[in-house]
Amino acid sequence: MPSQRHPTGTEPSVLIVCSGGLEEHSGGVGRLMLYVVDAWRRNGGGPAFRVIDARGRGSIVWSPLHLLKALIQITIATITGKASVLHVNISVRGSAIRKSFILLLATILRRPVILHLHDGHFESFFKGLPKPGRTLLAKLFGKAQKVIVLGHHWRDVVARDLNVPLDDIVMLYNAVPDPRAAVAQPTRGETGRCNILFLGRLGPWKGVPVLLDALSSERLRNLDWHATLAGDGPVDDYREKVHEAGMSDRVHFPGWVSSSAAQSLLRQADILVLPSQGEGLPMSVLEALAHSVAVIATPVGSIPELITDDGSGLLIPVGDSAALASALHRLVANKQERHRIAATGRTVFERQLDVDVYATKLAELYRGAARTRTEKPPERQPRQSQTS
Repeated sequence: MPSQRHPTGTEPSVLIVCSGGLEEHSGGVGRLMLYVVDAWRRNGGGPAFRVIDARGRGSIVWSPLHLLKALIQITIATITGKASVLHVNISVRGSAIRKSFILLLATILRRPVILHLHDGHFESFFKGLPKPGRTLLAKLFGKAQKVIVLGHHWRDVVARDLNVPLDDIVMLYNAVPDPRAAVAQPTRGETGRCNILFLGRLGPWKGVPVLLDALSSERLRNLDWHATLAGDGPVDDYREKVHEAGMSDRVHFPGWVSSSAAQSLLRQADILVLPSQGEGLPMSVLEALAHSVAVIATPVGSIPELITDDGSGLLIPVGDSAALASALHRLVANKQERHRIAATGRTVFERQLDVDVYATKLAELYRGAARTRTEKPPERQPRQSQTS
């Protein structure tokens, strides 16, 4: 799905820079943009766009060549009048380095940039940079016409740490399609057993050891439940831990699953658990809300802006397996409580997280950037101690 062209020429021509392209293997960013593109095609009114992959989907060794190719593609598209706006998705480490080169090129070519910040590691990543690195990154962020962030928390980080004026920051929660528009209907509850689901990379950052400790607790031993932990990572290591804990018949590891398989798991799930140490705004939580699945998560990143404890979900402290076991016991043992929380979460999705609305807002941002096409004033009033 590399490009889309509109013969009328009424929409801006947008280059969407997304590492790995618009593929479900590219993680949450690729999946989000894929959902947006599908919404434009489904509803009409979207921009002309082309996807630029600045990293490639193979080994990181080849990423410099992909970056060089991306820089050449951007330059040619600009010279030939096929790039009025750049939408640059950025996260941490290698992504930040690659996108810095792209931002510098856009400045030289005088193309307006909408910078889209992802990744729950960004705050600690930025603070861990040496002072020259923080200064450079803050200057590059300042060259963007607009910076999209995933919630209030990230708006404050960008304003405080990177000196970006609040007027230049656009807050857009991630969004997902409405599964009720699909033919398939939820299949949960057919066995009477409570289905617990985890979607994400297996590892400590996502809280998998905490989840396994909670599942092996005495509080859950005599309840009727089954857990599926779907994702890549050290799958065999976790299978061995589950075997040692005597839970092999109750905990299943399918490994990485496709988007369609994940949707099937969500239709069967009663509870989505994500006990992460940090997040931006995880797609798995949003998809659980859309599917009317009760959510248990940690209050990190922008999650607490959408999940209110005992309202649209349950929030537990980071790293607290006892609190997670208690929350799981509460929902596994009480079907009515699960349904209440799931219904409240579904309302949050309907009000704020539908990708059709998101796609319309994003297209309008492109139009605004294309209309302006002016350089930002060189002087900015610096905030105190942002890059110190």
